[in-house]
Amino acid sequence: MEQARKTVAAIPTPIRMIMVKDFQAAEDKFRTYASKHGELPTEVTEFIDKVSRDTFGITADDTTFRFPDEYYSLREEDEKHWQITKQSVEHDAWYRTSSLDIDQTVQFLLSLKLDFRHPDGRPMSVTKLFSRQGEAAMRGKMGKIPDHTVVSVESWSNKLGADVEKWRSMKRKKHFS
Repeated sequence: MEQARKTVAAIPTPIRMIMVKDFQAAEDKFRTYASKHGELPTEVTEFIDKVSRDTFGITADDTTFRFPDEYYSLREEDEKHWQITKQSVEHDAWYRTSSLDIDQTVQFLLSLKLDFRHPDGRPMSVTKLFSRQGEAAMRGKMGKIPDHTVVSVESWSNKLGADVEKWRSMKRKKHFS
């Protein structure tokens, strides 16, 4: 965990997740295919897991507590049952982002140098789908810290295209004023 803190401290500015490979595509797929209750088709869930594995080395499933098989055969009054239950509660409590709303999650992850905001400041819709993995990686529990020097060529291309269009629009306004 100490190594993760040193590595995170060495990151000069927060990693703009929208610029990381496939995060824009994940955002687009989520916004296109999520139901009003947040359910996703299997293909989108698999894509999210792939992006998570590529970026953080883990998926959301990897951050969940694994109950041992024996747990399900134990009676509730057994001491072993209560020990395992306590471990589960402590495991989930470690992830601060689990109990935060999306705005609080974005701010907390920003303090860990992960920026899950759009250029206009809005939280990314997929923030909660990646929050536990990002938190685990940046706090040194598991996974890997994303390479902050690698950004998606597609994202840069889109940003440059938007900047060019903005510049042209400005020029047109000046020309016709």
